[in-house]
Formats: sequence, structure tokens, C-alpha cells
Amino acid sequence: MTRVAIVDFGFDGKDTNDRAVIRSVIEKMAAERSPIPVMSSEEVAEKLLVKNRVREKLEIRKTDETNRYASLRSQLEEAKRIYLGSRFSEALSRFNLIFRSLDSIPTSLELSFTEDVLQYMASTEWFLKNERAARQYLSALLDLDPLFVIDSQRFPPPIISLFSEIKSQARYPKRRLTFRTDATEVSAKFLGQPWEVERGPDQLWSIYLPIGHPILGSKAVLLTATNAAPVISEIARVPSEIKFESILDQRYSTQGLYSVLNNSTPSPRFLEVSRVVGSSVIFLGDFIQDLKGQWTARAQWFDLNSLQGSVVVSQEGSEVQSVSSLLLARAVELLNPEGIRPEALLRNQISSDAQPREEPKTPYYKTWWFWTAMGVATVGAGVGGYYLFKPTENLRFRVQEAP
Repeated sequence: MTRVAIVDFGFDGKDTNDRAVIRSVIEKMAAERSPIPVMSSEEVAEKLLVKNRVREKLEIRKTDETNRYASLRSQLEEAKRIYLGSRFSEALSRFNLIFRSLDSIPTSLELSFTEDVLQYMASTEWFLKNERAARQYLSALLDLDPLFVIDSQRFPPPIISLFSEIKSQARYPKRRLTFRTDATEVSAKFLGQPWEVERGPDQLWSIYLPIGHPILGSKAVLLTATNAAPVISEIARVPSEIKFESILDQRYSTQGLYSVLNNSTPSPRFLEVSRVVGSSVIFLGDFIQDLKGQWTARAQWFDLNSLQGSVVVSQEGSEVQSVSSLLLARAVELLNPEGIRPEALLRNQISSDAQPREEPKTPYYKTWWFWTAMGVATVGAGVGGYYLFKPTENLRFRVQEAP
């Protein structure tokens, strides 16, 4: 089906807000008056969007994590029921399995969930008379979150006393790791706990982690940057160079492609982008404002199927909205339901197999129309600017008042 698309246009004005005004007017006028269906600006924008594969993979991973997290929550509740039933060996086995699985949900994991698992592991070890292991898990809670407070309603007094004793002791020392990245902002999480990252000179960042910790030493840290996929690494293996992958969608650039071609051959880039849009008829335009605020606007249609352009229409004035409206009113007259009206096509066809144009047998400086133009231009010098167009065999002049 033949459709019209307004992708972009050339613009040279004092106020960039005028570009939005022009687009709004020409899109509205085209939709109302064009005999050919016009693609909406939203549809054009969607066509020009290149989906980011990294983000798509990240979204799939997040969905998987959400499902896995829900499963681990259910497993934790079941392990708690077994613990309350005094089946401590079986409960500990389940708690251990859950703790090992925390690295599989790094972007979803909440600190409260990690702390819940560690509390129950400590208490279970104490009931199994493994005080050393219970101390390690309670220490891990405080090494992860120095402000952590154990729930005295859920755990026996000996565990509360042991926790108070450990809280008064020195914390496990953290080791400084450095890495370089070109990201401007970096943040980190460790088992759901926000973790400080320090920015240094020359794109160097520092992070202090409990390397070698008996409980936390093998766990993963989550590093994130703005509009980028996170980097997940075991804390002892944080890379010295980190390249964050963007998750932003890309967009085909249209800058400088959709000015009036007149009878010039379109660039390969223009054809590539226009074919991505998928419309058969493309709007080309230029809106230029001079130092006095006057606008000169030109427009043309281009048929992607035949690789032919229409004649150029133009409009001048001081008010951008009026100029844009009048220009489009003239431009849509060049269209019919099948595309560009045959009589509105430029005489010289633009095609992939076009041959170089033959020079006329009579030099242009020996033709009557050239010397007539020269005479008029000479007589009018200093009064106004004269523009000569010769789209047909007839002589046409257009007079414009001099600035």
C-alpha cells in the first residue's frame, strides 16, 4: 500500500522550538489533506528504533530472577517450618542450599532476605551444638550490615547473648580493590546491601570487600552504572577493567538526510534509512530563516519505488506556522492516491541505472533564455534578487524582494 512518511527535514532557524512547530503543522496538514495515508510520527519513530539486544537479554534474565526469587522465598518458609519442628539437620541443609542460591538473584535480592537466611543458619548451628559455625554466621550478619539487630522474639536467649558478644568485637577487615571504567556513575550491592564505591582520578574506582571471609568470601558483588547492564562478579575476582554495556535503544540518525534533493541523486544512507521506515513516498523539506526573521521554505516528494522526485514547491513569509501550512497545502497538490502525480515528477529520472546527462548541443550561453535572464538580472541588480527555474521548456521567473 502506498503511504507517505514525514521523517525529518532541513532546518536553519533562530529558535529550535520552531522545528517542533513546523513538524506539528506539516504532519497535521498532511494527515488532513493528503490523498495517500500518512504514517503517524509514532510509527515512524518506532521504525527508526533499533532494539537493544543487551537490554532484551537483561529483561529475560530479570524475569527468570523474579521467578527464582519467588521459589527461594517459598523454600525459606518451608525450611523455617522444618526448623520450628526441631528437625535441625534437615533445616540446615535447606538453609545452606538457599544461601548458595543467593548469587543467582543478584539484581532482585533484598538485604532482609539474606539476613533472614543467616539468622536461621546461626540459630540452627547453635541447636546442633556447632557454636563456632553459629558465631561465623552471626559475625557475617554484622560484617554485612553493622546496624543489624537480631529479632529477640524469634530466637532463643543464648543466641541473643552470643550476638551481643560478637557485636562488641572488631569486624572482619575489608580489602581495597580497584577497577577502571569509563562509566560516570557506579554503584554496588553485596547480597542486597548497598555497598560504597569510591571514585578516584583517571577513571579509577575503589571498593572495599570482605575478601577471604569464611561465610561471605565466595559471594558475588553487583556493580551497576546508569543505563547499562550490571556486572556481577565474585568479590575476589572483580576485574581490573570493567566495560559496562549500554541498555539504551539506538535510533537511525536522520540528520541532514531529508533536505530537498531537487534533481540530485539521493545518498545511499538516505535510501537505507527511508527503506527502514517502509513508506513509499517521502517528504523532503527545508525551512530557513534569515537575519530579519523571514522564512524561506521548500518541499518536495520522493518516490522510493521509482526513485523519482517531484517538482519543488516553495513558500516565504514571516510567520513560521503560516509558511509551513501554505507550503504543505501546495505540496499535497502534487500527490494522487497512487503516489506523486505523473505531471509533478521531475523530467530527469533518478534511478540506480541512470546514465550521465548529455550536455546540450547548444551551449547554455548561446540560448535566448540565458541572455534574457542575464538581462533581467542586470537591470534589476540592487533592487531585488531574481531566481531562474527551468523545469520545463518554458521560461519561469520568481521575484523575491531583496533582504
